[in-house]
Amino acid sequence: MLKRLTILTVMLLAILGKLYSQHDALYNQYMFNYFILNPAYAGAEGVLNATLIDRHQWVGIDGAPNTMTFSTHFPTKKKKVGLGMYVFSDNLGATNDYGVMGNYSYSVETGKGILAFGVQGGIYQHHIDWNNLDMEISDDPVLFTQSYNDILPDANFGVYYYTDDFYIGASSKHLFEIVFVDVTERWNTIYESLARHFYLYSGKKYQVNDKWKLEPSVLLKWVENQDLYFDLNLMANYNKYLDLGVSYRSHVNSVVLLMQLKTNKNLSFGYSYDTYLGEVKAYSVGSHEFTIRYTIDAFARRSACEDFQ
Repeated sequence: MLKRLTILTVMLLAILGKLYSQHDALYNQYMFNYFILNPAYAGAEGVLNATLIDRHQWVGIDGAPNTMTFSTHFPTKKKKVGLGMYVFSDNLGATNDYGVMGNYSYSVETGKGILAFGVQGGIYQHHIDWNNLDMEISDDPVLFTQSYNDILPDANFGVYYYTDDFYIGASSKHLFEIVFVDVTERWNTIYESLARHFYLYSGKKYQVNDKWKLEPSVLLKWVENQDLYFDLNLMANYNKYLDLGVSYRSHVNSVVLLMQLKTNKNLSFGYSYDTYLGEVKAYSVGSHEFTIRYTIDAFARRSACEDFQ
């Protein structure tokens, strides 16, 4: 009985926390494709990139988050322009979020590197159905008889600078800070909004020998009215076909193990596992994230030193 109550408390805190500040889905393998964090990354790889992500968080807890995302981005023939889009589905208990975003980036050569600017625009759909909660008290007129289904505009902006062995990027997501349901006017309580997210990340690649490369990186994340969080990452690449990595994520106090295997020139498979160091560890066996990535040289590969004319 105590275990069930504790699990329910954890889930309610996660769900009700969205009323104060909606948070983006959590990803582990963003270092394989920073497009998911920064619209300025579109086209930076010089190839067409199509990536599918399926993330299962807090496995073992009913109603735990499940996120699926499909994204694609590529440079155009003019090379300075990158285009892309992504769609996502993020489910947590009684809440379901969906969205689709289009992307445009523009790059300029600056000395030894390339500086890119990017914007995204699209729609964000947020749905809450309190009837999907199995509660002992089910006749609350405020929560459990309401169903919300709002579709609102959303926008993101980013900047990205990179050379052949160094990169740094910054982005701001949910610029409109959209409000889904203003329950303050209806029931004199808190309203639900999608808070702005800010990301700053950087990394450097080191050639250890003919076979191995190392890539340490760091990600800082800040959400308005929240603490500053960070990820510390270390990736090792073997012969351009196998990536092995480890991360520490302060937000949820977890250690992440991840890998990516390139089966041929175009197709890659990735997997990551989160093991939690905090209280959630007692109720969950961890989180699993799967990725499938397909790349193709639609145009000649762009390097940081290439002429953009």
